[in-house]
Amino acid sequence: MRIKILVLFMIGFMSAFTPPFSEASIGKPRKSAAPAFPENYPAEGIAVPFTRNGFFTFLWSEKMMEYAPFYFILVPLYEYQTPEQAIKENDIIYKTDNIKTYYLNYPWDAPDLKGGKFAWQIGSDKGELFTSFFWIDQQAKIIFQIYRYYNQYAYLKEKLDGSYHIAFDSRLWLHYKEPYQGSKAVRLKFRVFDSYGYKVAETDETGSVIGYPVPVVPIQTGDNWIQINLESTGISLDNYYTIEVWDEKGGKYYQRFKVASSYPYIQLK
Repeated sequence: MRIKILVLFMIGFMSAFTPPFSEASIGKPRKSAAPAFPENYPAEGIAVPFTRNGFFTFLWSEKMMEYAPFYFILVPLYEYQTPEQAIKENDIIYKTDNIKTYYLNYPWDAPDLKGGKFAWQIGSDKGELFTSFFWIDQQAKIIFQIYRYYNQYAYLKEKLDGSYHIAFDSRLWLHYKEPYQGSKAVRLKFRVFDSYGYKVAETDETGSVIGYPVPVVPIQTGDNWIQINLESTGISLDNYYTIEVWDEKGGKYYQRFKVASSYPYIQLK
């Protein structure tokens, strides 16, 4: 009887000092019900970090699930760096992949986030989806953050209709399917027109960009998930443009798009 009482006492004593996580959870994001966007957060098409129950949760729109699974990268952000530069140049604080949800609970045993500026990025096998940043104080409270819209891939059409795609930060993301097996095409051939019909960017028959320092866009037979940086062409916010793409046999495909800023929401807490 005494032995039984002693065993029960030891179990109770040890459980009082055992963290509420199993060994299997160490190094892995916490599991919980899917979070909702906090009150007053614009929930459509954005990504935000916030604190919940003393932990960080990184959340993005459910509409991004078509690009899952995701990878997640978190790095320090230093003065005079853009978030994109920080992701490429700085040591990684935390990285994980194969995320099959639209949120990430920051692991309890990952490095502490206190008193600093941080950049974070979500992407998939189709490439970077968005990169953003936030600042926190010594109590791990978010004091400044960007509610950043993310780009989505637009599908080219054989005929234009009344719809248009939104391209954030002069970066046009396209899905292009090269239809011909054994095609010799290795670069995307395209033209971009403004709403008045003037060309603002074009390539020659080899896919080399004419007159603008726009990087060439490599392609292959089948599906291509393409990101075209048109910033150097001088395209401007809130204006409408049309891209025309042609395949090896002269078939043409189109997409109308509007250029917008991905930083419409800024909140200081």
